[in-house]
Amino acid sequence: MEPRRDPRGALVRPYAVTRGRTEPRQDIALEAVLMATPTQVAESRFAGHDKHRIATVCEGRAQSLAEIAAYTRMPLGVARVLVADMVAEGLLT
Repeated sequence: MEPRRDPRGALVRPYAVTRGRTEPRQDIALEAVLMATPTQVAESRFAGHDKHRIATVCEGRAQSLAEIAAYTRMPLGVARVLVADMVAEGLLT
């Protein structure tokens, strides 16, 4: 018998993903266009699962911050903090 799955999916509190931070390192507009090169995607593997997902979404195709949040199904505030970190770390352009 297969274990029951929670219909809400895996629950991870947003503050756990951003390590308690609610403000991004730098201000990035919702409509800001972001992209990742194949090299940046490869490097993002070592930055954590969520950052790697974001880089993969942006590989070879420019995405806005709002689109990144939607495609990764992350709360916008979480995506904003992670994307700002990734830009500062050189994982997104």
